[in-house]
Amino acid sequence: MEQIKPALLYFFLPFVLVSVLCYLADRSGKRTAKLFKKPKKMSQKLYDTLIKQRLSIQFLLTLAVVLVMTVLAVKLRFRVWMFYLVCGVLIGLINGVGLSIGRGNGK
Repeated sequence: MEQIKPALLYFFLPFVLVSVLCYLADRSGKRTAKLFKKPKKMSQKLYDTLIKQRLSIQFLLTLAVVLVMTVLAVKLRFRVWMFYLVCGVLIGLINGVGLSIGRGNGK
């Protein structure tokens, strides 16, 4: 039970706060959609596939953040609360941007 308290305090609280801030900053999703315009050199088919597969990409980014932060935490000897805090903020940002992209594209 003692291990759940730091996770709730240092992971879920920053995760929720960053996700809510992303939502409040861009309710319609238009600003985020502007950031993710199709690059000139990318084909339309590839771009559409990436937008449709944004949940998979969001999952893979979350997994990558956790894996990279775990390696960094072990190498740099982070404290547990610092690991939870950084992961919570980064994953909240990934989640907030993913949701904004969905709202901006009307999907």
